[in-house]
Amino acid sequence: ISQCIKQLKKDFPTFEGIVSWADPNHNHSGVIYKASNFVFDGMSRKVKRYKTKNGTLVYQRTVIDKSLFTEIEPDIPKYRFIYWFDNKKREELKKKVTKT
Repeated sequence: ISQCIKQLKKDFPTFEGIVSWADPNHNHSGVIYKASNFVFDGMSRKVKRYKTKNGTLVYQRTVIDKSLFTEIEPDIPKYRFIYWFDNKKREELKKKVTKT
């Protein structure tokens, strides 16, 4: 991860950082992001999911005519992590998050 961050900073000097997601649907909690100095920044929203008549899973952005699908339980929200390239911004966000 460290090498990727260094390369991204070099290749994209106008970028401010990286946003990544940990998916609890796959038993990911973001431990590797925390260990790499990413800062937890909240959760994604719940996303509606549907099944087609043949059982294929489809997400809400794909569905045009809801009558052709069966709505199932929504996706579990994902954990959002941010890595600011600027150390000062990253530390400010850490302080902000730990206060709330």
